[in-house]
Amino acid sequence: MTLKVSRDNVCNTMNGLSSITQKGQVVIPKPIREYLGLKPSDKIYFEVKDDQIIGKAVISIDEAYGMINTGKTYSRKEQKEAIEEETLEKLKRKQDEESKKKSLS
Repeated sequence: MTLKVSRDNVCNTMNGLSSITQKGQVVIPKPIREYLGLKPSDKIYFEVKDDQIIGKAVISIDEAYGMINTGKTYSRKEQKEAIEEETLEKLKRKQDEESKKKSLS
């Protein structure tokens, strides 16, 4: 298995070795953390694809606030609800795709 951590879906090759602790924790090597700009308490989303573990840095709602200029004004609550709704829809689509793949197998 390999671990891919990407920034903006751009994967450059970078190597590092880490062990899994008794608690199931893995340290991302410092050069990779620095390259991706990862800091303590940053969130990583993990998924398994084929025989690979893929980790993607996730920004918080607070970090995303104000990144997109649509010309419209939304409250933080409305923004949070829209992000949560889209995230749930994306997860449902992914689960549906996986169910279809399993049924075809």
